[in-house]
Amino acid sequence: MNRLRSHLIRKFEDDPECKLLVYTPKNTQSVELRFRGEKTAKVVGQLAAEKPAEGNILSGIVVRRNFKLHMMAPEDLQSMKKFKKKPDH
Repeated sequence: MNRLRSHLIRKFEDDPECKLLVYTPKNTQSVELRFRGEKTAKVVGQLAAEKPAEGNILSGIVVRRNFKLHMMAPEDLQSMKKFKKKPDH
């Protein structure tokens, strides 16, 4: 792991935009990773029938399946057999 750490530091040391911090924890040491990023959803069904104008806000249901997000009108949820309703707990 130390060789990998050294290589990564050498590779990015000349890049002024990259502030690289490489952390090499000991074996069995717990590590917590946080990922931040934008989420995008594919618009399907009635919501996708027309291209939205600039500045318009879409309203619908966001469904996650196989790590992919789909946004649809509530009426489309019944007709989409591949999506199953799951009650919130």
